[in-house]
Amino acid sequence: MASDEIQIQLTPVGRLKCTEIEAAAKRIWPEAYSSILKPGQIEYMLEMMYSPTALSRDFHSGIQYRWIERAGTRNGFLAYGPVSRGSSCELHKLYIEAEVRGQGIGKGAMETLTHEMEKIGAKSMRLRVNRHNESAISFYQRVGFSITEEDKLDIGGGFVMDDFLMEKPL
Repeated sequence: MASDEIQIQLTPVGRLKCTEIEAAAKRIWPEAYSSILKPGQIEYMLEMMYSPTALSRDFHSGIQYRWIERAGTRNGFLAYGPVSRGSSCELHKLYIEAEVRGQGIGKGAMETLTHEMEKIGAKSMRLRVNRHNESAISFYQRVGFSITEEDKLDIGGGFVMDDFLMEKPL
């Protein structure tokens, strides 16, 4: 690793730490999405994706959560999986705390995760991103993802996820 690159560790989150992930999401999400989603949809999606029941379901389905850490300090989290040799791996979540965004932490996390996926033998990583989240789309393009499709997904409660699907070959 070059001396100007940020050293990032992806530390596994245990199943019993769901409340810590939930707390991080409740801290990060409102700020990250307030300009593109209504408060009611943010609250609905936080419950849908980060309640203890939802997180437990993720763990049981093979989704792995990792803290994104720099110098022993948590700077966000990501979730991916399940992953296996020769298949695509879904990147479900990648969130960086607002006060450290723009410092290369997200890029370092993606480089570390990409290396892990390559070692396992995954053929690509895929994700969905809100089509109005221009900063996230730009970030994902900078780290090697391309838009492959557009998708609208009814998530219940009268809400829709209006997304781009993106993929990065490994």
